[in-house]
Amino acid sequence: MQKTDMYTINKGHSCHAGLRWVATALSTDKTRYVLTRIMIKEDVAVGTDGRRLHILTDPLLTQIEDGLYAVIKQNPHEVLLALDKDAGTFPNYKQVIPDTHSGSFNIGHNSKKGESVGRLIFELGKRNLARVDSVYADDMFSFNPDGMTVHVTDKLNAVTFTSKGRLGALMPLREGS
Repeated sequence: MQKTDMYTINKGHSCHAGLRWVATALSTDKTRYVLTRIMIKEDVAVGTDGRRLHILTDPLLTQIEDGLYAVIKQNPHEVLLALDKDAGTFPNYKQVIPDTHSGSFNIGHNSKKGESVGRLIFELGKRNLARVDSVYADDMFSFNPDGMTVHVTDKLNAVTFTSKGRLGALMPLREGS
């Protein structure tokens, strides 16, 4: 892949599905402009809307120039990214990922919509931990058909999900919401 301001990542490329997943976490709020962009730095691509965070790690991302990218198009066949040199500074996403975890559990992917989310909500409730948005949780489970490991800390920290070069984080819901 030649370095340029535009990149087309086709379905056969190892980053294609991962970049589509990262793009689902982008903000649609135009007042949070920088969060409408994917940040690519070295072998990492990050997307967030402030409530969820999707991170893809793939050595082939080093073929793309570091920077913030607008997603021009993303579909099952291709992802088209355009470098946005005027987007501003991407937030320090590493701050929301807990350094340590009080526990972890595995959740397999279930073909029946909602079963994995239901298990997640049950496990978090059983441990008296953070509550998360069920819609965002369902989206989190879309990234790996084989399941994932869920890492938990407490009610105030992000719940993180890991599997095959991907890390996702869901910010806890505030009490009363």
